[in-house]
Amino acid sequence: MTLGPRPCAVRQDLEAWGRQHPALPRLVEKPGRTKDEEPRRWHGHSVLRRVAVEYSEGRVAQEDVRFVVVHASQRAQQHAQTYAGA
Repeated sequence: MTLGPRPCAVRQDLEAWGRQHPALPRLVEKPGRTKDEEPRRWHGHSVLRRVAVEYSEGRVAQEDVRFVVVHASQRAQQHAQTYAGA
């Protein structure tokens, strides 16, 4: 199945939701790759949203879809640089 017709709007909605909930619970913690490297931690939350889903045969239906909202500082930095350049 593919998301349609507004996957960008869903993503923006989830990004806004994540900004309103800054204290997301820790999902995963992995040790650093070396002894000197800090542990890697991912914080996030599972969110269930009703969205329009387009199936391969062309049928579109409203379905509950689970998203995992994860804070990623590397991606945040990349987005900030991209938006600043634009």
